[in-house]
Amino acid sequence: NATKAPWNDMRLIKALSLATDRQEFIKAFGGGKYTIGAPFPTGSWYGSTQDELLKRPGYRIPKDKDIEEAKALLKEAGYDPPSKLTNLVLLSPKLSDLPDWAQLWKAQLKRNLGLDLTIEAVDAPTGIARHSQGDFSIGQFGYGLNILDPDDYVGTIYGTGARNFSRWKNPDFLKMLEQQSREQDLNKRRALLRDMEEFLFT
Repeated sequence: NATKAPWNDMRLIKALSLATDRQEFIKAFGGGKYTIGAPFPTGSWYGSTQDELLKRPGYRIPKDKDIEEAKALLKEAGYDPPSKLTNLVLLSPKLSDLPDWAQLWKAQLKRNLGLDLTIEAVDAPTGIARHSQGDFSIGQFGYGLNILDPDDYVGTIYGTGARNFSRWKNPDFLKMLEQQSREQDLNKRRALLRDMEEFLFT
């Protein structure tokens, strides 16, 4: 929840992202068919390809450099060692594989950063309500995308849509979101969207 300390410090969010082993999630839950997660749908007409992602921080193999960078970010934010970051509670609705994903992420954060994550598992309606109300510190949820167009997916998750559970809002990003929605030329629109994805990565 980017409106609540300490998560209003983007260095912490980036550090946890860097320390997350997405390859391990794919191996455990991908069933041989899912692609690696990214800010925009991987391999879509406006999102990064899997090959592009594997060259990026947070996606590289092995994870050593990503973990070093995560620790450096936490140190810069005043958490040295990382275990000084305490009271980490993950709200996880009992829905689909979410509780299992929560267990894997807990193990990764312990292994990679020495962080202790507490999982608060709740029934699905409670999870939806609490995410919608912002009644959480760290949340785990998703969005069943209706159409692949960015005005639905990107606008709902990163814009002013109802599923922007993180409550992260950035005026520069919202300006780009509006700009791409009015662009008639597909290549120019794709270029704008790729700039937006880069913005989310950094």
